[in-house]
Amino acid sequence: MEWFAPLSTYVVMQPESGKFIQNRVVKIKPLDSAELLKVYDSMKSVFNIGLAIEHKMNDKITGYAAIRTDFSNANYEDIHGLSLGYTDFNIYHFTLGASTNLNDTNIGVGLEYSHGERSDFPRIFNFPTGVVEPEQIVISDRGTCKAIYNNFNLFFGVTKLL
Repeated sequence: MEWFAPLSTYVVMQPESGKFIQNRVVKIKPLDSAELLKVYDSMKSVFNIGLAIEHKMNDKITGYAAIRTDFSNANYEDIHGLSLGYTDFNIYHFTLGASTNLNDTNIGVGLEYSHGERSDFPRIFNFPTGVVEPEQIVISDRGTCKAIYNNFNLFFGVTKLL
């Protein structure tokens, strides 16, 4: 189990004040780089949990299975401007593995699958054209889409006992 306390919005970095030049002919008002390019971060409280089981299959092989959560602590709702992070998935990890002991050497192999998804993920580009309008400098102004995160890990380990 793990718990992360919330962290209120703070400025990660801020450039010096100056004119921010945009590639458009008509300027409605001058933009200050110190305000426009200021990067924020904020985190909400999150609690993760994991559960694992080990089972001796026979005299030679031990099997392992585990499930754990990796919930996002991103708090983009409180940030009005550029943010430090971008992804905000609640990820679930599923792991299977086995190990054996050959004399004084332990050998293990396993597979992990991780999955997360969001139906309101902020668009990076306006597909299919990829066009981003000048007033859409902040990514949240570009709309949302469905995003799916899948990850597979294969692991192999050897431990020589001395």
